[in-house]
Amino acid sequence: MINLLTRVFHTPGNIDLLLGTEIFFNILGNEKWILSDLASLHLTQFCWIVAGKLPITQQCNSPTSINMLSSSGFSFFTSKATQRTSEETEAEKHFQSTFKRNHDGRFLVKLPLQQDPKVLGNSCSMAQKRFFNLEKLLAKDPSLAMQCKSFMDGYLELDHMELVDESTDLPTYYLPHHAVFKTDSSTTKIRVVFDGSAATSSGLSLNQILLKGPKVQPDIIQILWRFRLFNIAITADVAKMYRQVMMSPGDSELQ
Repeated sequence: MINLLTRVFHTPGNIDLLLGTEIFFNILGNEKWILSDLASLHLTQFCWIVAGKLPITQQCNSPTSINMLSSSGFSFFTSKATQRTSEETEAEKHFQSTFKRNHDGRFLVKLPLQQDPKVLGNSCSMAQKRFFNLEKLLAKDPSLAMQCKSFMDGYLELDHMELVDESTDLPTYYLPHHAVFKTDSSTTKIRVVFDGSAATSSGLSLNQILLKGPKVQPDIIQILWRFRLFNIAITADVAKMYRQVMMSPGDSELQ
């Protein structure tokens, strides 16, 4: 007679002990009995165990989301990522209290400043120097220069940038930029990256005087779990999404 540890192994119950692979294979014996195409008996140092798959007799509804309990072991990997600092909380409150929607439904936001932008020094000379270096690079590669020009022309055509009003009395910050190529991209082979961390003459950059907002992307482990729930996964890319968010006129001179 086969001595099983339990006769109700097919019934879900409480888990008394979890064994890691470094222990499991040490207690696993060499004897094995085939029960069916799905399951088999294996002898261990404790008793015989049943291993394999159970046939699905009824369809169950897949959960649409994954909720983790604080007592879950997996929460160890995500609890720290979801904890917000006081600065992140303040940045979110700033957004909630200052954002608006214009007549087209687009968001109109203000920069989450934590210091007076007057602390920024001169940034024009720094941005010009970076631009001249970029021009030298583009002069050596006409194809790259044409793609960069076409990209920036798109900004103008879509009204995503405008000429600088140098007569303004408001604090200003000139954002240096450079081109980044992504040959494997199916939508945009080239994009322009603006550097908000470039220091001004005072030693401070725009990023340094802004509140750091919370991470808005879901944790990667939850993305992977959700990805495994269904047979088919659909991904999409929203073109120019961030450029649909408009800057408040009072802060537009800072970028």
